Amino acid sequence: MISTSVIGLLAAMAASVSAAGSNKPELIAYVVDWELPTNIQWSKLDHVIYSFAEPDQSGKLGNFNTTQLEQVVQQAHANNVGVSLSVGGWTGSRYISDILSKSSSSFANTILDAVKQYSLDGINIDWEYPNSQDGMTCNTRSAQDLDNYLALLKSLRHGLGSKLITLATGTTPFNDQSGDPAKDLSDFASVSEIFLKLIFTYDINGNWDPTTGPNSPLKAASKGESTSVASALSAWKSAGIPSKQLSVGAAFYGWTARTIATTAQSQYVRFTKTQIKGDQYDTMSADPCPGAIKSYSGEMQWRSIDSQGIDAGRNGWTVKYDDTTQTPWAFSAKKKQIVTYDNAQSLEAKAQYAKQEGSGAFIWSLEMDDPKHTLLNALQSVRT
Repeated sequence: MISTSVIGLLAAMAASVSAAGSNKPELIAYVVDWELPTNIQWSKLDHVIYSFAEPDQSGKLGNFNTTQLEQVVQQAHANNVGVSLSVGGWTGSRYISDILSKSSSSFANTILDAVKQYSLDGINIDWEYPNSQDGMTCNTRSAQDLDNYLALLKSLRHGLGSKLITLATGTTPFNDQSGDPAKDLSDFASVSEIFLKLIFTYDINGNWDPTTGPNSPLKAASKGESTSVASALSAWKSAGIPSKQLSVGAAFYGWTARTIATTAQSQYVRFTKTQIKGDQYDTMSADPCPGAIKSYSGEMQWRSIDSQGIDAGRNGWTVKYDDTTQTPWAFSAKKKQIVTYDNAQSLEAKAQYAKQEGSGAFIWSLEMDDPKHTLLNALQSVRT
């Protein structure tokens, strides 16, 4: 999931178990195979996406705990909540282009078989990314990716009926044959009458930039990247996707970096390029590509930000809130460390924006919340 361009969108077509045929805003949460939350607040969610089923070169889905998925489906259905299986992901997108170029209908049948086998209510295609260099360096890609993607979706819609389909993508529209964002994606909007896009509006500023900046700005400031929640919604609307099909992503994590100076007047500061370790959950890893080098990501999950007293301004941390980007940031002069993240205040702002300009929100990812479910609670207004 983590990369410089995993700022993205989820496109959702049709309806979930809890809101079949409804255009009302929904709250969807990703739950991850490697750390399933033990106390899911089902009454506060409309749909969950179980991540990830990774296709191999032949298109066979694997690398996920089937028994655990079945348990999630059972619990969710007992609480009238729908479940989708996410196909792909950051490392699981490696072969999707080649798979679809050979036969999009065969891959669709593989996915449909999984939906039937696990009694799913939908499917999530997390292809990072069609005809783009923004994914892993060893990903297959083709100028025909967009056409093949649309063919896959048509096959899935035919086979799934009214079940949910979600698509993960970047903050700009899918790339067309030229390798640039497509200007007209109305064909994607018309695959189904109900077609929601849940925007991965995070990882917008990161260690690829000259300075630190907000992980998930509601609106862009004069510094840092120009991408934001607002710009992503605008870009997809301009490409022919209506606002009723757009939902906003909520990040339950932030990023940390070692600053060069011992002071910080804003969240835009110079930092050392050697990535420091984030929280206890941040382990050194590398993409499964030739020449990839292991490193820390610098990720700080909300549960760590909360438990370490960072958001509360304890233990030497100073917390400020940027009114333009509607995001908090914390700085420790002693540690020469900055953390940019989301808290309850910033997610409440995103929930309100999602209601006004889009059609719901989704969470990456649920296990990162604190035991009090602070961030999940902050998003509940999107459902009212």
